[in-house]
Amino acid sequence: MVDLFRYSDSIANKMENALKNCFFFELLIPKIILYTFVKIVIPIKHETQLIVMDFKRTAAVSALAFILLGLCFYYHNYYNDNLKYPSTAAIESHYPEGSLVYITGSVTKPTNNGFCLRDGNNLDIIYNVTSSKKVQPIDHIQLLGILGHNYTINSTEVYVETNHGYELIIFRSALALIVFIFIFFWYWKFDFKRFEFIKRRQ
Repeated sequence: MVDLFRYSDSIANKMENALKNCFFFELLIPKIILYTFVKIVIPIKHETQLIVMDFKRTAAVSALAFILLGLCFYYHNYYNDNLKYPSTAAIESHYPEGSLVYITGSVTKPTNNGFCLRDGNNLDIIYNVTSSKKVQPIDHIQLLGILGHNYTINSTEVYVETNHGYELIIFRSALALIVFIFIFFWYWKFDFKRFEFIKRRQ
């Protein structure tokens, strides 16, 4: 605001210098009126322009937010309809027997001709999978297979992630995240007053 009044004072001084040699304008418009106009009207006009600019930015951000929200709703409502393989919800609703399905979950127990697989998206569903793959309880499974009667699956492809390997992946991911956060805050810090990240001085 101080800069704004300095700006208006500068304009007033320039207008006064320009009118020194113009006696006609001095008669029609006294200098005190011109100076008052510059001191009051110009700052108001400048502030109005700032308000308009802020309104445009707010409107643009709001429009982008509504578009993003619409895309989220569309994704949520039509995601299952565009899957390559039937989802767990689709299997529960109309049970597409004979279809190729993709299932992820954990092994509950091995059987003579395969294993029992607990669906990772619905823990109440347990499939009886026919497979020659050797697995152990709690192993994590990704499989493609033909859905048969009463939650049976004749597997065509099976990928096994052992429980030890799964825990190792989680450990490495957590370690990488900790290292990333440490390196980030080594070079940057958060300014709570301005509510932004600023670079640390080296």
